[in-house]
Amino acid sequence: MKVAFCPNCIREWDIEPVKKPEVFFVRGEPIEVVDAVHYRCVVCGNEIFDMESEERNLRSAYDAYRRKHGLLTPEEIAGIRQRYGLSQRALARALGWGLVTIHRYENGALQDESHDRILREIASDPSVLLKKLEYNKHRFSEDEWKRLYSQIASTVLKSETQSLVAVYEQLQTIAYSIDPVSRGFRAFDFQKVGEIVAWIAGEVGRLYKTKLAKLLWLADFTHFSLEGTSITGLAYVRMPYGPAPDKFQVLLSLLQETGCVDIVTQELGEYSGDLIRPNKTPDLGGLSASEKAVLNAVVRRFGSSTSKELSDLSHGEVLWQSRPDGATLPYTEADQVSVIRELKRSLL
Repeated sequence: MKVAFCPNCIREWDIEPVKKPEVFFVRGEPIEVVDAVHYRCVVCGNEIFDMESEERNLRSAYDAYRRKHGLLTPEEIAGIRQRYGLSQRALARALGWGLVTIHRYENGALQDESHDRILREIASDPSVLLKKLEYNKHRFSEDEWKRLYSQIASTVLKSETQSLVAVYEQLQTIAYSIDPVSRGFRAFDFQKVGEIVAWIAGEVGRLYKTKLAKLLWLADFTHFSLEGTSITGLAYVRMPYGPAPDKFQVLLSLLQETGCVDIVTQELGEYSGDLIRPNKTPDLGGLSASEKAVLNAVVRRFGSSTSKELSDLSHGEVLWQSRPDGATLPYTEADQVSVIRELKRSLL
């Protein structure tokens, strides 16, 4: 039994809880709490104000308002944040909100509907959160930003409900949403890339991994120069043997796993190489006329070249020479590459 001062009795008495309906106005809207708890004096029956019970009643009114309007609960908001392993302040900064905003929401404050919508979006799509993080990059140090980016992206990899292909595609989607120009303004499509690689493998005799990387690069950069978009949506990086798709080995492994190609290691004297063979009849029906034309032009011009010849060709370009290993090769410099200009002229 609680004890409180009763102004009617002018002394402290025991007080007891009483439940009764009460209407609260939440954002101007009447919300009824059917079992609001109040206290009364056990001697005279006078209602006694109790801060703790009033706060509970208000939380109940907020909960009823959330249910009525389909808003996230404080527990759900905390769960979204914890899914990404972020502190309350880190999430607020990533979203561009006040530093205590998430703390208030998780402790029962009623969120704005616009904030609720954003929280739902980041719950279902990590790329939305990464876009927000990119937009609010100025609110973090470089090290903080990189750590948070890696932390958020890693949640995609930890998903136990997706296939490796689905995870890879989602990571590509995230990367595209952050920096579309690095993908040639083309969203990645795993099936499309699989059809293209299988087709190239069927058209080119003895297709090794290094050669495939160069042919894809030539096709994507040529199409970007002509049409303003790549074909595959792949990003390319500087590697010791020339341009190659970012995380190329992962892509090849997934193409093999899904039956698009077979990859056979062949001994070449003191060396060995990964030979890529088609494992399906490719369907290029989903490609545009310009995409098919570029692929055909690249294979006609360089299909008989060796991996070394193609590597040497790329090594002569400033695009490759001016960057360290691992650096992204920008599509926007496609017209500065002499071999791309040559291919472009042949298609005009």
